[in-house]
Amino acid sequence: LMWRVQLESLQKKRWKSLAVVALIILFMYAGIYLIAFHLISDTMLSKELVVGNILLYTPIVLFLTGLLYGFFNGFSPSLLALVLLLYPVTIFFFKEWIILYQIVYTLCALIGNVIGALLFTQRKKMKKNP
Repeated sequence: LMWRVQLESLQKKRWKSLAVVALIILFMYAGIYLIAFHLISDTMLSKELVVGNILLYTPIVLFLTGLLYGFFNGFSPSLLALVLLLYPVTIFFFKEWIILYQIVYTLCALIGNVIGALLFTQRKKMKKNP
């Protein structure tokens, strides 16, 4: 019975973590563009924010999100599914689906998650064998 309670607690924690991850991903996929297109009146600054987000900010944030999630929770196919499946939200802003970015963003999250999961495993080993 005790292990079942612990498992349920762990599952709730992971779902909460994934909900936070989903919000971060949605902000990078949609929030930045809402800010750029509706809140910034300077068109040059708006374009810089959009291009910077596509080429730099989103890949870095997805890598770091994967890294941190992996460090605290281990490897997660669910995280990668979120990165992959939430990408079509960008169609609302660009009226097109650029599959290359979807693949690159998923790879950034995958690399971060794998590194984080390796660190997670190392950390668990160190706790068992100090």
